[in-house]
Amino acid sequence: MLRTALPVGQLHPFETSSAGRAILAHLNPAQRMARAQVPEKLMTEAEYDEIRQRGWASSAGEVLEGSNSIGAAILDAAGTPMGAIVISGPASRLTPARCEELGVPLTDTIRALYHHH
Repeated sequence: MLRTALPVGQLHPFETSSAGRAILAHLNPAQRMARAQVPEKLMTEAEYDEIRQRGWASSAGEVLEGSNSIGAAILDAAGTPMGAIVISGPASRLTPARCEELGVPLTDTIRALYHHH
């Protein structure tokens, strides 16, 4: 696979996508449960803490087989998630090590958005 592409408007459960995980990390447990389509796939509090501290979440093959992604939440001034930016690609090219490398520029991009408001 050279690239990944999903249909425009396709919906994914929050709890399995990198964007959803990044957003859920900024919500409390009750808010997470209210948004969960598959509650048993929610992560642990420790995992959400790690995502919040690192600044990005990952998803390996859970949205599209053979595709990995990382996502970082876009927060408003109060710290409430408004959306997310995602980098995705074939697992052969977007390896776990590459995800780690791209996490820093992804979170830097998110921070740059805040400084322009």
